[in-house]
Amino acid sequence: MGSVVDRFRERVVGINAGGASASVKSSTATGNGILGINIDGPSASLISSASGNGEGGISVNGDATQIRGNRAEANGFAGGSSDLAGLGIVAFGYTKAPVGTNIARGNDDPTECNPASLC
Repeated sequence: MGSVVDRFRERVVGINAGGASASVKSSTATGNGILGINIDGPSASLISSASGNGEGGISVNGDATQIRGNRAEANGFAGGSSDLAGLGIVAFGYTKAPVGTNIARGNDDPTECNPASLC
């Protein structure tokens, strides 16, 4: 059994990966307090799903990321209420906006993905 800090971290972010060429594949993150999946680093690759997470589904920070084939549903309803801010998939920290064929539905923010080219 992990420490209190480890257990808290697990409840806040389901999957957290970082570093150059970080990769998360065939994973599912459900019911986490803040984010389902968080990847931080250049040339990251992600093919997974996130649903029912408190503030957002998938967050990717870095340039030259590959964000394709992901699914993000029903994220962003922390405490069961809506504030219209919970995205399914969000990317930032890039010089060229990533594109992908991802599915994002029923997330609290009606735009579903940021940038929109991800969905």
